[in-house]
Amino acid sequence: MKKIIILMSTYNGEKYLQTQLDSILAQQGVEVQILVRDDGSIDGTLQILEHYKQSGKLLYYTGLNLKPAKSFMDLIRQAPQAEYYAFCDQDDYWLPQKLLKAVTMMEKINSEDIPVLYHGKTTLVDSNLKFINLSTTPYTICSFPQSLILYTAIGCTFVFNWKLLHTIQQYTPSFQISHDNWLDQVCRAVNGKVLYDSNSYVYYRQHSNNVSGGIHSWDKICKRKWKNLIQSPCIRSKSVDELVKGYGTMMSIDNLEICKKILSYKTNWKSKYILLSEKKMRTGIRMWDLNYMISVILGIF
Repeated sequence: MKKIIILMSTYNGEKYLQTQLDSILAQQGVEVQILVRDDGSIDGTLQILEHYKQSGKLLYYTGLNLKPAKSFMDLIRQAPQAEYYAFCDQDDYWLPQKLLKAVTMMEKINSEDIPVLYHGKTTLVDSNLKFINLSTTPYTICSFPQSLILYTAIGCTFVFNWKLLHTIQQYTPSFQISHDNWLDQVCRAVNGKVLYDSNSYVYYRQHSNNVSGGIHSWDKICKRKWKNLIQSPCIRSKSVDELVKGYGTMMSIDNLEICKKILSYKTNWKSKYILLSEKKMRTGIRMWDLNYMISVILGIF
């Protein structure tokens, strides 16, 4: 059986943690090893982790409160070598075939030579795991330039290979939007393979204490992203700058050229026009493209 290391960050997750851990341990057709980083919990989370550790079912360590993105990046740095890895939230529920389905899809690719990232849909459920809706992804297959605008990959569905983890370990960005967006963008930037599964094997719990997530519709997602653009300007170009610093030598000429256009767009109006005229930066989704064009014109992309 293929070995998969589960990377989980916990924070005050005592209410749903046991259910999630049990669903991981019930995975079929794969060997799982769970590595948890606790992000400064003050509830009963550590007691639950210690119980599972004493039972030989997981390993965990603690640290200062870094928030999800940096906590997951620390897990990547601490992870031992294995064939595959998976991100995991503390409050979801996995169907028994989740990991096997991901590995089966990834095994069709020669994944030893290139970074490979799998992601898929989620089933939105309430706090009691009752069905709300399937997550909607307006753009399931996108290029590297489009991934700098669209954030469609859901981190709690991620399964990735050793090559991608090793690539991520080579550079620690000073700025990153989130751990899942970073993995997705790095994989595409270095011409890795991103696989999308239109099926859902994760019950994505929606509740008032979500550390992240909790957005039900793409209309709300677009509004949130636009709000982030206004309140935290240049988050996308800052991310591109980090990609070039860390992986510029590994990028294709085309990908690097797109990055250079983004990093120079604020130089003058001609540079803005060049970026706005770049057809590769079109997503085909009107609201996202409009947000993109406005942010470039205002100099906040």
